[in-house]
Amino acid sequence: MKIRGIRWWMVGLVTAGLIVNYLARNAAFLIVAFVVCVLARSGEHRPAGARWTAMPAASNPTV
Repeated sequence: MKIRGIRWWMVGLVTAGLIVNYLARNAAFLIVAFVVCVLARSGEHRPAGARWTAMPAASNPTV
């Protein structure tokens, strides 16, 4: 039995596999990077009730 266009199905499946593999590796890297950033930031100390800001306060002696 001959299936028409079988080569294009194979090319499509290989291409889809490469894309899924790339996205899976990239997602894993992004998840690890996010966790590392969260863990690194959890070690920072701030006064109770203080909020994170883009720029530290000028009066903060630890900066």
